[in-house]
Amino acid sequence: MNQNVDHGPVEARYSIGEFAKLTSVTERTLRFYDRKGLLKPTAYNSQGHRLYTQQDLFQLQKILTYKFLGFSLEEIGRLLNNSEESLTETLANQSQLLKQKKQKLEHMIDTVDHLLNLVPESHDYSNDLLLALIHSIQHEEDQKRWLSQILPNEIIDGLFLDPQSPERLMYDRKMAGLLGELLRYRREDRQPDDPLVSEKALEIVQLISEILPNGAFQQLFQHPLVQEGDNPDEQLDPFLFPSGFSPEEEQFLSEVFKQLEHDEQFQLLLTVESDNKNEGQG
Repeated sequence: MNQNVDHGPVEARYSIGEFAKLTSVTERTLRFYDRKGLLKPTAYNSQGHRLYTQQDLFQLQKILTYKFLGFSLEEIGRLLNNSEESLTETLANQSQLLKQKKQKLEHMIDTVDHLLNLVPESHDYSNDLLLALIHSIQHEEDQKRWLSQILPNEIIDGLFLDPQSPERLMYDRKMAGLLGELLRYRREDRQPDDPLVSEKALEIVQLISEILPNGAFQQLFQHPLVQEGDNPDEQLDPFLFPSGFSPEEEQFLSEVFKQLEHDEQFQLLLTVESDNKNEGQG
């Protein structure tokens, strides 16, 4: 006597190509997930080809969801293999990490935008100088802490204006423009004692004097850091304060500002600062 036995519906099985098309995930990615142990196919056919099922589809959905939430593949593997772990607590921790990443990305965007705003397109800055400027913006708080050990607070506050203030952008833009002009003069083979070079260097020190309180300008320019002494303890930290200039540019700028010490207008600026300081003390 023949009996028809109902074994229920046969579970659909997909080749790797069919599964990739169904899920919009590449075959290469599926093989990678297999090697990582994240998504093993349910079975293999007689030729050894991968076969996926509906259960594998659910597993892939979990992987893609965790990936969307910013988890690494190692973290995803741990989460898939540990069903007892509280997902709520894990998501709370992930939320904090994502917020930190968001803050970092926003800081990166602000840094790049600030650089693009202050560097005129007309000036041909080297890649090294642009990267040094970005590095300085990135480490500004560290620079302030380092300088605060050897310079008075009024100088620190003057040199590091509020990064978000219009005054800061205007100052940085002017400084970048003046510096760009000096570097252009060097490329034109002008000498450090050329009147145009001296005039541009004087504009730079005048710009610095405008953001510093009375007396602070003289104190800054007489400090060993500015005087370029041979004592390593009186030199800037090379990591926090990268120059970004080539050796030739550094030599040129050093000679330019050394030459400026003999300029009458520069000496007059120091004298005015000194008088203002004495009046304030009186």
